[in-house]
Amino acid sequence: MAQPAVDGIRCFDHAVLPVVDLWRAERFYTEVLDGAIFQKVGMSYRQPPAGNGAADLFVDHPGAFVKMGRSHVGLFLQTQVPVQPPADLERGFPCLGLAIADGAFTDVVQRVRAAGVAVGQEGLRSLGRLQCRAVRCVDSEGNCLDLVATVAADAGSHQVLGLSYLGAETCDLATTGAFYGDVLGLDIAVEGPGWLAVTMPSGQALVFHQVQTLSPSMVGPYFGRHFAFYVDDDSFHAIVGRLRAAGIPEGDALGRNVPGEYATYFYDPNGLWLQVLNHDSTRATRGRVLMRYTPVGVA
Repeated sequence: MAQPAVDGIRCFDHAVLPVVDLWRAERFYTEVLDGAIFQKVGMSYRQPPAGNGAADLFVDHPGAFVKMGRSHVGLFLQTQVPVQPPADLERGFPCLGLAIADGAFTDVVQRVRAAGVAVGQEGLRSLGRLQCRAVRCVDSEGNCLDLVATVAADAGSHQVLGLSYLGAETCDLATTGAFYGDVLGLDIAVEGPGWLAVTMPSGQALVFHQVQTLSPSMVGPYFGRHFAFYVDDDSFHAIVGRLRAAGIPEGDALGRNVPGEYATYFYDPNGLWLQVLNHDSTRATRGRVLMRYTPVGVA
Protein backbone atom coordinates (compact mmCIF):
# COMPACT_ATOMS: atom_id res chain seq x y z
CA MET A 1 0.00 0.00 0.00
CA ALA A 2 1.31 3.48 -0.87
CA GLN A 3 2.74 5.72 1.83
CA PRO A 4 0.25 8.34 3.11
CA ALA A 5 0.39 11.87 1.79
CA VAL A 6 2.21 14.49 3.89
CA ASP A 7 -0.57 17.09 3.85
CA GLY A 8 -3.51 15.49 5.60
CA ILE A 9 -6.20 15.57 8.25
CA ARG A 10 -5.19 16.87 11.69
CA CYS A 11 -8.15 15.82 13.86
CA PHE A 12 -11.72 14.52 13.94
CA ASP A 13 -13.58 17.78 14.62
CA HIS A 14 -17.33 17.12 14.64
CA ALA A 15 -20.10 14.80 13.52
CA VAL A 16 -23.72 15.39 12.49
CA LEU A 17 -26.16 12.62 13.39
CA PRO A 18 -29.76 11.90 12.36
CA VAL A 19 -32.51 12.16 14.97
CA VAL A 20 -36.26 11.51 14.92
CA ASP A 21 -37.11 13.55 18.03
CA LEU A 22 -34.98 16.68 18.28
CA TRP A 23 -36.11 17.65 21.80
CA ARG A 24 -35.40 14.16 23.12
CA ALA A 25 -31.98 14.08 21.45
CA GLU A 26 -31.02 17.49 22.82
CA ARG A 27 -31.86 16.37 26.35
CA PHE A 28 -29.86 13.15 25.95
CA TYR A 29 -26.71 14.92 24.75
CA THR A 30 -26.93 17.71 27.34
CA GLU A 31 -28.40 16.06 30.44
CA VAL A 32 -26.98 12.54 30.05
CA LEU A 33 -23.74 13.26 28.17
CA ASP A 34 -22.71 16.63 29.64
CA GLY A 35 -22.98 18.62 26.38
CA ALA A 36 -24.28 22.15 25.90
CA ILE A 37 -26.28 23.53 22.95
CA PHE A 38 -24.59 26.44 21.18
CA GLN A 39 -26.67 26.79 18.02
CA LYS A 40 -30.21 26.01 16.88
CA VAL A 41 -31.08 26.04 13.19
CA GLY A 42 -34.33 25.95 11.22
CA MET A 43 -36.44 27.17 14.13
CA SER A 44 -38.16 29.98 12.20
CA TYR A 45 -39.79 30.16 8.77
CA ARG A 46 -38.39 32.17 5.90
CA GLN A 47 -39.52 32.32 2.31
CA PRO A 48 -37.38 29.84 0.29
CA PRO A 49 -35.18 31.69 -2.21
CA ALA A 50 -35.42 31.08 -5.92
CA GLY A 51 -34.02 27.69 -6.82
CA ASN A 52 -34.52 26.20 -3.32
CA GLY A 53 -31.12 24.54 -3.52
CA ALA A 54 -29.48 22.04 -1.20
CA ALA A 55 -27.64 24.77 0.72
CA ASP A 56 -30.91 26.44 1.72
CA LEU A 57 -32.48 23.15 2.74
CA PHE A 58 -29.53 22.41 5.01
CA VAL A 59 -29.65 25.84 6.66
CA ASP A 60 -33.40 25.71 7.32
CA HIS A 61 -33.73 22.06 8.33
CA PRO A 62 -34.51 21.78 12.10
CA GLY A 63 -31.45 20.84 14.11
CA ALA A 64 -29.09 21.75 16.92
CA PHE A 65 -25.34 21.76 17.55
CA VAL A 66 -24.07 20.55 20.93
CA LYS A 67 -20.60 21.29 22.29
CA MET A 68 -18.91 18.11 23.60
CA GLY A 69 -15.54 18.98 25.12
CA ARG A 70 -13.10 19.89 22.33
CA SER A 71 -15.56 18.71 19.65
CA HIS A 72 -19.24 19.10 18.84
CA VAL A 73 -22.13 17.01 17.57
CA GLY A 74 -24.90 18.16 15.26
CA LEU A 75 -28.41 16.71 15.54
CA PHE A 76 -30.62 17.00 12.46
CA LEU A 77 -34.28 16.04 12.36
CA GLN A 78 -35.16 13.37 9.81
CA THR A 79 -38.47 13.56 7.99
CA GLN A 80 -38.21 10.66 5.52
CA VAL A 81 -35.76 7.95 6.62
CA PRO A 82 -35.98 6.72 10.24
CA VAL A 83 -32.79 6.09 12.19
CA GLN A 84 -31.79 2.42 11.95
CA PRO A 85 -30.68 1.18 15.40
CA PRO A 86 -28.09 -1.63 15.28
CA ALA A 87 -29.37 -5.20 15.26
CA ASP A 88 -26.25 -6.18 17.21
CA LEU A 89 -25.05 -3.43 19.55
CA GLU A 90 -21.44 -4.63 19.55
CA ARG A 91 -21.38 -4.67 15.74
CA GLY A 92 -23.41 -1.55 15.07
CA PHE A 93 -21.95 0.90 12.54
CA PRO A 94 -21.26 3.70 12.03
CA CYS A 95 -20.25 4.03 15.67
CA LEU A 96 -19.20 7.36 17.13
CA GLY A 97 -16.60 7.05 19.88
CA LEU A 98 -16.79 9.63 22.67
CA ALA A 99 -13.76 10.23 24.88
CA ILE A 100 -14.89 10.15 28.52
CA ALA A 101 -12.65 11.48 31.30
CA ASP A 102 -11.30 8.40 33.04
CA GLY A 103 -12.34 9.61 36.50
CA ALA A 104 -15.92 10.25 35.33
CA PHE A 105 -16.29 7.09 33.23
CA THR A 106 -18.31 5.08 35.76
CA ASP A 107 -20.67 8.00 36.46
CA VAL A 108 -21.30 8.66 32.76
CA VAL A 109 -22.00 4.98 32.05
CA GLN A 110 -24.42 4.86 34.99
CA ARG A 111 -26.30 7.90 33.64
CA VAL A 112 -26.54 6.33 30.21
CA ARG A 113 -27.90 3.10 31.70
CA ALA A 114 -30.44 5.12 33.72
CA ALA A 115 -31.61 6.82 30.50
CA GLY A 116 -33.16 3.53 29.38
CA VAL A 117 -31.19 3.10 26.14
CA ALA A 118 -29.44 -0.08 25.04
CA VAL A 119 -26.07 -0.43 26.80
CA GLY A 120 -23.45 -3.18 26.45
CA GLN A 121 -20.87 -4.54 28.84
CA GLU A 122 -17.50 -2.94 29.53
CA GLY A 123 -14.64 -4.29 27.42
CA LEU A 124 -11.36 -3.28 25.83
CA ARG A 125 -11.38 -1.32 22.60
CA SER A 126 -8.37 -1.30 20.24
CA LEU A 127 -7.86 2.16 18.72
CA GLY A 128 -4.77 2.08 16.58
CA ARG A 129 -2.11 0.75 18.93
CA LEU A 130 -3.98 1.82 22.08
CA GLN A 131 -6.34 -0.27 24.15
CA CYS A 132 -8.98 1.52 26.23
CA ARG A 133 -11.88 0.60 28.50
CA ALA A 134 -15.12 1.18 26.62
CA VAL A 135 -18.87 0.59 26.76
CA ARG A 136 -21.09 0.49 23.68
CA CYS A 137 -24.55 2.07 23.74
CA VAL A 138 -27.07 3.85 21.55
CA ASP A 139 -28.25 7.41 21.99
CA SER A 140 -31.92 8.30 22.46
CA GLU A 141 -32.45 8.02 18.68
CA GLY A 142 -30.70 4.71 17.95
CA ASN A 143 -27.31 6.07 16.79
CA CYS A 144 -24.48 3.81 17.92
CA LEU A 145 -22.02 5.32 20.44
CA ASP A 146 -18.93 4.00 22.19
CA LEU A 147 -17.98 5.53 25.53
CA VAL A 148 -14.17 5.35 25.74
CA ALA A 149 -12.33 5.93 29.04
CA THR A 150 -9.60 8.48 28.33
CA VAL A 151 -6.84 9.87 30.53
CA ALA A 152 -6.37 13.60 29.89
CA ALA A 153 -4.36 16.05 31.97
CA ASP A 154 -6.44 18.99 30.71
CA ALA A 155 -9.91 17.51 31.29
CA GLY A 156 -10.86 20.18 33.82
CA SER A 157 -14.54 19.87 34.73
CA HIS A 158 -15.43 18.14 31.46
CA GLN A 159 -16.73 14.59 31.61
CA VAL A 160 -17.08 14.17 27.85
CA LEU A 161 -13.78 15.32 26.34
CA GLY A 162 -14.71 15.12 22.66
CA LEU A 163 -14.70 12.66 19.79
CA SER A 164 -12.44 9.64 20.19
CA TYR A 165 -12.89 7.67 16.97
CA LEU A 166 -15.28 6.64 14.22
CA GLY A 167 -16.01 2.97 13.58
CA ALA A 168 -17.48 2.00 10.21
CA GLU A 169 -18.04 -0.85 7.78
CA THR A 170 -16.40 -1.42 4.42
CA CYS A 171 -16.80 -3.99 1.69
CA ASP A 172 -13.24 -3.31 0.47
CA LEU A 173 -10.51 -2.79 3.05
CA ALA A 174 -7.78 -2.21 0.47
CA THR A 175 -9.68 0.55 -1.33
CA THR A 176 -10.68 2.16 1.97
CA GLY A 177 -7.12 2.08 3.30
CA ALA A 178 -5.77 3.60 0.08
CA PHE A 179 -8.37 6.38 0.14
CA TYR A 180 -7.68 7.44 3.73
CA GLY A 181 -3.92 7.11 3.27
CA ASP A 182 -3.32 8.46 -0.22
CA VAL A 183 -6.09 11.07 -0.41
CA LEU A 184 -6.66 12.17 3.19
CA GLY A 185 -3.08 11.72 4.40
CA LEU A 186 -3.65 9.40 7.36
CA ASP A 187 -1.38 6.66 8.68
CA ILE A 188 -2.54 3.04 8.71
CA ALA A 189 -1.59 2.28 12.30
CA VAL A 190 -2.53 -1.38 12.53
CA GLU A 191 -4.36 -4.05 10.55
CA GLY A 192 -5.95 -7.32 11.58
CA PRO A 193 -8.05 -10.07 10.02
CA GLY A 194 -10.94 -8.17 8.46
CA TRP A 195 -10.20 -4.72 9.90
CA LEU A 196 -7.81 -1.78 9.86
CA ALA A 197 -7.30 1.40 11.84
CA VAL A 198 -5.99 4.73 10.58
CA THR A 199 -4.86 7.39 13.03
CA MET A 200 -4.67 11.17 13.08
CA PRO A 201 -1.99 13.44 14.63
CA SER A 202 -4.56 14.21 17.36
CA GLY A 203 -4.49 10.54 18.46
CA GLN A 204 -8.04 9.95 17.23
CA ALA A 205 -8.74 7.04 14.90
CA LEU A 206 -10.95 5.65 12.16
CA VAL A 207 -11.56 1.90 12.41
CA PHE A 208 -13.02 -0.04 9.46
CA HIS A 209 -14.46 -3.55 9.58
CA GLN A 210 -14.81 -5.79 6.52
CA VAL A 211 -18.37 -6.92 5.73
CA GLN A 212 -20.07 -8.54 2.74
CA THR A 213 -22.90 -6.00 2.64
CA LEU A 214 -23.16 -2.59 4.30
CA SER A 215 -25.82 -2.43 7.01
CA PRO A 216 -28.91 -0.16 6.66
CA SER A 217 -27.50 2.22 9.29
CA MET A 218 -24.38 2.72 7.15
CA VAL A 219 -26.15 3.51 3.90
CA GLY A 220 -29.09 5.59 5.23
CA PRO A 221 -29.48 7.93 3.51
CA TYR A 222 -29.84 10.41 6.35
CA PHE A 223 -30.30 14.11 5.79
CA GLY A 224 -27.25 16.10 6.87
CA ARG A 225 -25.30 13.21 8.45
CA HIS A 226 -21.58 13.71 7.97
CA PHE A 227 -18.24 13.40 9.73
CA ALA A 228 -15.93 16.42 9.68
CA PHE A 229 -12.15 16.73 9.97
CA TYR A 230 -9.99 19.76 10.70
CA VAL A 231 -7.06 20.59 8.40
CA ASP A 232 -4.71 23.55 8.00
CA ASP A 233 -4.95 25.77 4.93
CA ASP A 234 -2.19 24.07 2.95
CA SER A 235 -3.58 20.61 3.70
CA PHE A 236 -7.07 21.70 2.66
CA HIS A 237 -5.91 22.73 -0.79
CA ALA A 238 -3.71 19.63 -1.11
CA ILE A 239 -6.60 17.31 -0.24
CA VAL A 240 -8.94 19.06 -2.66
CA GLY A 241 -6.30 18.67 -5.36
CA ARG A 242 -5.96 14.95 -4.65
CA LEU A 243 -9.75 14.49 -4.65
CA ARG A 244 -10.02 16.17 -8.03
CA ALA A 245 -7.07 14.23 -9.43
CA ALA A 246 -8.79 11.00 -8.36
CA GLY A 247 -12.04 12.10 -10.02
CA ILE A 248 -13.94 12.27 -6.69
CA PRO A 249 -16.67 14.95 -6.76
CA GLU A 250 -16.39 17.52 -3.98
CA GLY A 251 -18.02 20.82 -3.16
CA ASP A 252 -19.27 23.07 -0.39
CA ALA A 253 -22.86 21.95 0.14
CA LEU A 254 -23.50 24.94 2.42
CA GLY A 255 -22.43 27.39 -0.28
CA ARG A 256 -21.72 30.13 2.28
CA ASN A 257 -18.01 30.07 3.09
CA VAL A 258 -16.67 33.35 4.48
CA PRO A 259 -13.27 34.81 3.52
CA GLY A 260 -10.48 32.74 5.02
CA GLU A 261 -12.74 29.79 5.86
CA TYR A 262 -12.58 26.73 3.63
CA ALA A 263 -14.82 23.67 3.69
CA THR A 264 -15.78 20.96 1.26
CA TYR A 265 -17.81 17.73 1.26
CA PHE A 266 -17.30 14.41 -0.52
CA TYR A 267 -18.03 10.70 -0.14
CA ASP A 268 -15.58 8.03 0.96
CA PRO A 269 -15.57 4.63 -0.83
CA ASN A 270 -18.20 3.32 1.61
CA GLY A 271 -20.73 6.11 1.07
CA LEU A 272 -19.91 8.07 4.22
CA TRP A 273 -20.35 11.81 3.67
CA LEU A 274 -17.19 13.55 4.87
CA GLN A 275 -16.17 17.16 5.33
CA VAL A 276 -12.75 18.80 5.63
CA LEU A 277 -12.53 22.36 6.93
CA ASN A 278 -9.88 24.78 8.18
CA HIS A 279 -11.91 26.11 11.16
CA ASP A 280 -12.39 23.88 14.15
CA SER A 281 -14.99 23.40 16.88
CA THR A 282 -13.37 26.00 19.15
CA ARG A 283 -13.78 28.62 16.45
CA ALA A 284 -17.35 27.50 15.69
CA THR A 285 -18.42 28.03 19.29
CA ARG A 286 -16.40 31.16 20.10
CA GLY A 287 -18.58 33.84 21.69
CA ARG A 288 -21.72 31.69 21.70
CA VAL A 289 -23.84 31.09 24.78
CA LEU A 290 -23.82 27.45 25.87
CA MET A 291 -27.25 26.24 26.96
CA ARG A 292 -29.05 23.34 28.54
CA TYR A 293 -32.27 25.30 28.26
CA THR A 294 -30.77 27.55 30.94
CA PRO A 295 -27.52 29.42 30.14
CA VAL A 296 -24.37 27.75 31.50
CA GLY A 297 -21.72 30.12 30.16
CA VAL A 298 -20.09 31.60 27.09
CA ALA A 299 -17.49 29.73 25.00
